[in-house]
Amino acid sequence: MEQHIKRLMLFFVGIYIVFYYYIVIFWPGSLALSHVLSTLAPLLGTILFIYGSKKSIALDKVFWFLLALGSFSYFIAEVILTYQESLLEKEAPFPGIPDIFYILQIGFYFSASLFLIFKERLPLFAWSNLFNVAIVMTVATTFSWYYLIRNYLGGGDLVWPFLFYAIGYPVADLSLLLIFIGLLFGVDQPKRKNTYIIITVSLLLYVIADSLYSYLQFIESTMPVGYIEPIYATAFLLMGYGAATQAKDQALIKARGVKVRNIPKIKYSKLIITYTSVLILLGFQLAESFRLNAILIGSSISIVLIIVRQILVIVENNRLLKRVSEKAIEHETNRYRYKSLFKYHPDAVCSFDLNGNFVTANEACIRLTRIPRDKLIGSSIFTLLQDENIDEFQSHLEKVISGDPSHFQVEMATDDGDDSVWMDITFIPIITEDGVSGIYAIGKDITSNKQNEKRIEYLAYHDALTGLLNRHYFNKVLNESIKLAEKHDHMLALYFIDLDGFKEINDTFGHDAGDGLLVAVADRIKQSLAQRATVARLGGDEFTILVPKIRNLEESATLGEEILELFEMPFTFKGKQCNISPSIGISIYPIDSDNGITLMKHADKAMYQVKEKGKNNYSLYSP
Repeated sequence: MEQHIKRLMLFFVGIYIVFYYYIVIFWPGSLALSHVLSTLAPLLGTILFIYGSKKSIALDKVFWFLLALGSFSYFIAEVILTYQESLLEKEAPFPGIPDIFYILQIGFYFSASLFLIFKERLPLFAWSNLFNVAIVMTVATTFSWYYLIRNYLGGGDLVWPFLFYAIGYPVADLSLLLIFIGLLFGVDQPKRKNTYIIITVSLLLYVIADSLYSYLQFIESTMPVGYIEPIYATAFLLMGYGAATQAKDQALIKARGVKVRNIPKIKYSKLIITYTSVLILLGFQLAESFRLNAILIGSSISIVLIIVRQILVIVENNRLLKRVSEKAIEHETNRYRYKSLFKYHPDAVCSFDLNGNFVTANEACIRLTRIPRDKLIGSSIFTLLQDENIDEFQSHLEKVISGDPSHFQVEMATDDGDDSVWMDITFIPIITEDGVSGIYAIGKDITSNKQNEKRIEYLAYHDALTGLLNRHYFNKVLNESIKLAEKHDHMLALYFIDLDGFKEINDTFGHDAGDGLLVAVADRIKQSLAQRATVARLGGDEFTILVPKIRNLEESATLGEEILELFEMPFTFKGKQCNISPSIGISIYPIDSDNGITLMKHADKAMYQVKEKGKNNYSLYSP
């Protein structure tokens, strides 16, 4: 869409100029229409300059506003000229009142160009550009005076005001043109360079138009000045086009972010133009001298040697500037790479001083600690540690201060204190010429991993449905309890429980109801016996209870009675009530066996003996 608008604007400029020349060539008597077209062009340029000023960034606003003032001055001059020639119907004198505003226009344009020089360049290079322009203009003015102006002065027909305006216009325009050509070579941004190209082309048209105008004034030609006016109009409309298009490009330039500013490079084209013009002037001086003498020859050779020496110094300086620029670009590139890595890293990245105080922290670190940045920076990392982790953390801190990286995992608190996070941390020493000056830390939140590990570990030893110990872990506890009983010479009791009629309940009400009943049975047994026994679910409707220490067989029988009493009350689950009874087999260490496997078999056998005798009871193992 923006390219379409630019094409339409260029098309309008082309149509405007073609129509202007059509009026000048084919309707030479339509002086009023020509004046309207001549006056309208700077007015349109002023409007476009103001638009560019409003849409530009802060410094560019000044530049385009100064150009707007210059174009408006030209517009006033054209209005006065139109009034004199169209309404008063008399030829405007040269120089006259309109020329005052033409000079103001050039003054505003010069102010804009000087402002742009100091905006785009370091001051030293700005003055260098100005002196290059001054040298070239001095040579050009010298030749103009020697070969053109003094001949007319010798005739006595020209007056100084006429000379000032007639020569001042092209000389001033040429100066502006050279300034913008210098800026054109020194700009790196493509969008800005395109704008300067448009301005440079417009100023070139100004130089051509003012030069033709001055030439016609000098030779007192009868050629109508109207043929030159469309060139001025073209220049205004092109510069206005440049202002409007750069305003649309400013957002794109700004969106690119911070750009590494290169150290300005010396342009050899400027040196060639500057010193060649001086050498040409020197050559003409020698050629025009009727008497050559040692002083003139020696002075000329000295000037040439100074120029050669200056060029050699400039070339060497340019090499140094190039190396410095490359180093600066490399440094800036590395800095922004680090900044991007630090800022956008998904893990917490921060830095500490040697005492463990936060120096920097990225957004991920702020989110993880839940501490505002202004509060976090300067605070100690130890305030986030749990007491049992401080010594370990201090050891890793001392290790990295000695110059070695360190990697570890630690549990840390958050600012709200509601929970903690597990961190996988890597410490990296910041090593400078003076040794370790700080610490970089990269921390990854592994809380979910730790939680998964705990969950996996829990499921490895517990029944997923009831939360009781599973068969694997119960066997381990049984064997360890047998070793303790053997060591301390006491008995232990093993209870094997099978629910009577569970299959019928499962088939009648469904597996969900069966699972609910198993959970209710497990909860009731655990609540009653957890303090003095180990309870496990072996699978299905089979449970085991281990009492690690009993005094005699009567105590084991008493516990069997207690277990039966637990089943007297109905079980409630999912809004339902159900009565169910257990069959309990009991084996005793060391009476029935001295190993876990055999004890389990004997308890299982005793349980089946209860089943055979009518269920809902307990029985001690008997061979």
